[in-house]
This record gives sequence, C-alpha cells and structure tokens, in this order.
Amino acid sequence: MAGIAYVRQVVPLVTTLVGTHVAFSVASIARAGIGGLQNNPRSKEEKEECFDAKHYDLVTDWVGRLYRGRGIKSIDSSRNSESSNSNGGGDGESIITGGVKLAPTVTFEDPAAVCVGEEEVREAFRALRVLEPIAMSPPRCIDVQPQGESIRLTFLLSQQYTLPLPLLSAGSSRPPQTIRLSLKSFLSVTVQLHQMKHIGLPESEFLVTEMKELWYGNPLLWPYLLFYVPRRINGVISYCLTSRFL
Repeated sequence: MAGIAYVRQVVPLVTTLVGTHVAFSVASIARAGIGGLQNNPRSKEEKEECFDAKHYDLVTDWVGRLYRGRGIKSIDSSRNSESSNSNGGGDGESIITGGVKLAPTVTFEDPAAVCVGEEEVREAFRALRVLEPIAMSPPRCIDVQPQGESIRLTFLLSQQYTLPLPLLSAGSSRPPQTIRLSLKSFLSVTVQLHQMKHIGLPESEFLVTEMKELWYGNPLLWPYLLFYVPRRINGVISYCLTSRFL
C-alpha cells in the first residue's frame, strides 16, 4: 500500500515536469521558427560575403560539409583516411576537411537543443543526414569578429530538410509522407588558431570551441538559463537515442 501511495504522489510530479519541459521546448522552437517566418528579415538574408571571409575558406568548407550531412570524422579516422589516400586507396568523400577540428569542450546550440562536448556535437551532425539536408546555396561568411584569442565567424545558411511522417501513412498502402522544410539561419562559429603539433607540422589549424545556430536570425529566448535547461535535456536525449538507433 505504501508503494502505491508513493507512486500516486510521484506520477503527478513527473507529469508536471515532463509537461513543463515540453512546453518550454515548444516555446523555444516556435519563437525561432514561426516567429522567423512572420518576420522574414530580408535585409539580413541579403548580406554579402565579408571582405575577410577568404581567410577562413577552410572553415566555410567545413561548415558546408556539416550541413550537407557529411558529418564530422574523428581525428583518428581522418588520419587513417589521409594515410589510405596517400597510398592510393580510399575515396575522397570520406576525408574530413583538413585544418579544422572540434575542441574537446566544444558546444553547439540552436533553439531545439544544446550539445556539450566533442562526442555529442559529432553525433548531432552525423544524425543530421536522416533529414536529407540540401544546401539551397553555399554557406556565406558575412561577419568576422576577433574576440581576444578567438575569432567568431558568422555564416548565412539556406537549407532544406525532409521531415519523415511515418505515422500519417500507418496502415496505408501509400508510401510514407514527408514534409520539406526550408530554413534560413545564422550560424556563429568561434574558432582559435591551434598549432598542429600532434602530427609534427608547424602550420596552424582552426579549433572550433563554440557553435550557435539562430533560425531566421532570431535570438534565443530569455531568460536564457530558464530555456537552457530543457534544451540541454533535449541534447542529451537526442544523443542517447540517435547513437543507439540511427
């Protein structure tokens, strides 16, 4: 009886917590998505590539690979690929863009989720391929801002994703229904120049320490910490599910 009474007390609490989490998540996504469609800031969308962008072509190419669903190779696998190709084997599609890598403590956030650490961020972009991303136009570096030892690059992205809706076609002979979603966003990538000592070269590479994607350029909801917690939970749940089932 005591156990039943305990369950009766806990269930409403759990339901409330889950409901609150869902409500905050939906609010964050709706603010960035629906609000962006209504505002549609054309003046920002039409920004041209900035003058200093050519100095960061490696990062621009790297971003382009991510948002085409190519994923992020680990350092070890990219070394193996490079070694294989130098011996005449392998194919170029499997090689990570040289000169750019993730910091161990890198973070990525957007209105839906927050990913912390190299493994979570790598998994998020590996799983992105499920949405069949298509770049409607190449990433464009529109701003370069030095920040002490770091540099923040802002890219304009124009993407299309395919959202599968298997539930709508359940029990039907028709093929699964899909929705194609077009999305314009601003991606800020914070990088540091890092000497390539791990492979014995004097050159430097870009170490990515932070990534933040703002849909339609809309800022994340405030108070920041209040909406950070549910987005962080979403990031952890997403990592656990996609790493096991995708």
